[in-house]
Amino acid sequence: MKKLTVIVLLLMLVMGCSTGGEAPEAAVEKALKAVKSLDEETMNQYFSQWDGFVGSNAEAPALKDVEALKQIFGSIEYKIVSASTDGDKATVTTEITALDLKPIFGEFLQQSIALSMSQAFAKDNPMSDEELEKQINQMLIDLLKKEDNAKVTSTVELSLAKHENSWKIQPNEAFGNAVFGGLKEMTDAFSGISGENAPQAK
Repeated sequence: MKKLTVIVLLLMLVMGCSTGGEAPEAAVEKALKAVKSLDEETMNQYFSQWDGFVGSNAEAPALKDVEALKQIFGSIEYKIVSASTDGDKATVTTEITALDLKPIFGEFLQQSIALSMSQAFAKDNPMSDEELEKQINQMLIDLLKKEDNAKVTSTVELSLAKHENSWKIQPNEAFGNAVFGGLKEMTDAFSGISGENAPQAK
């Protein structure tokens, strides 16, 4: 009887090891927690290309400021809606709530352009380029810190691939747009307008 019990326990242990590893939803939870805290080491662990969704949205010089990114990502809230696994592939549907950056950046563009124009025509003690950039960055941070900033919620379907004993998330445009509070929609709209108004080559 004792031998049978030992054999059963060993079988359970082997089966547990063979089907073990981190669940896809747990990987997404840890990845999003890392995004909130700008934990690059953990983001590298769970995202196949985390710098891709940051870089594609952070083209404005002010968004390369770490403090600005902390304000943007630190406000993120998330909830795992569902998860499914198919062999070495998985899909996790996540609800992401972030600062609505569209109105924030609308105001930021107005203020930064006004400041830049005033400095361009300033005759007495104009700011240096470094001082101007620093003030513009602070302007964005102050706008991001406003307590009455609106938030926007997006539902994003994330694809994951098995990696060692865990999973790698394949970030997509929808994910980038969600964590940046719809900013990509705004930049795409500006690109479309500038493209339509651009002179056509003859």
